[in-house]
Amino acid sequence: MQPTYEEWKTSGHGAVVPDALATMSSSVNNISSCGRCHSGSVRLALIYGQNPVALTNDLDVAITCAVCHDPHSTNANPAQVRNPLSSTNYFSLSTSAVFTNVYAVNTNINICGQCHNVRGPHGRIPLAPRTVAPIQLSARFRRSMWNGVTDSPANFNPGTHAGLPSSAINSISGTFYLTNQCASCHMQPDAPPANTLSHTFEVISTMSA
Repeated sequence: MQPTYEEWKTSGHGAVVPDALATMSSSVNNISSCGRCHSGSVRLALIYGQNPVALTNDLDVAITCAVCHDPHSTNANPAQVRNPLSSTNYFSLSTSAVFTNVYAVNTNINICGQCHNVRGPHGRIPLAPRTVAPIQLSARFRRSMWNGVTDSPANFNPGTHAGLPSSAINSISGTFYLTNQCASCHMQPDAPPANTLSHTFEVISTMSA
């Protein structure tokens, strides 16, 4: 049995944060700005160029499968993921930016980094489980943490989570210097006999040393 759905239900993506839902419900002006990452229905509407304001009674849809995976399309990304599992591009998405203008030219940004970037959530990176308070990080460290970019030429001084060139063979993407981006640690293999990757998004390995 594949535990993906059960794992997702217990994750931070399995429900809309109550404070965000209250903020979106309080004013239509907040729907796009908060919902682009907190509401699955709002984000999908924005991705497809629709006006999410019409979804005032549908804001509590969590970040479901279809928000990250496109079941009706195939691309170069594994598992029909809408965006790559890794990237080296700096990315920031402010709540005041026009979503479609930014997303349309940044579809090659790390799937996790689409929301967890130097701007968000609100300039911080959340820790799992959700009972742990988020940590404040400098912009430079946040950038290197989520996308593994190098702060200097690629032959030395990699970003914090970038890894070494020799370890690229162990990465999901197999791409130079992209060994330790989000999915490498937050989506480790489920325990056998399942052949899926964990969707709790917690850094808990089921692999033996």
